[in-house]
Amino acid sequence: MLIATGCGRGTMVHNVDNSSYIESKNITMAQVEQAITKGAIRKGWTTKKIKTGLLESKVNVRGKHFVMVNIAYNTKGYKITYKDSQNMNYNAENNTIHKNYNKWIGNLERNINYELSLLK
Repeated sequence: MLIATGCGRGTMVHNVDNSSYIESKNITMAQVEQAITKGAIRKGWTTKKIKTGLLESKVNVRGKHFVMVNIAYNTKGYKITYKDSQNMNYNAENNTIHKNYNKWIGNLERNINYELSLLK
């Protein structure tokens, strides 16, 4: 049990799969990209377009903790996956990370969902 939790020093990395979140049939890729970007900015994340359907988003918390995620998206929804971090005790072998990571990702997800809910 200690191995699965990273010896109690971290929590499992949570990746978000909201690939079927959007119900409207009339949403464009540009609208989804803009909603994701707005949702990220609302929580202090910056986004960079890698290509259509893929954004890279970063946050630096208190100048001490850095997190980078990929956000893949289409007209049906999006996925947030871990990409990199600093000072977050990430353990690739156990897929564990500092407990605040999942809190920050949850806040990011809620803000993206809010912006997507405004699309008609």
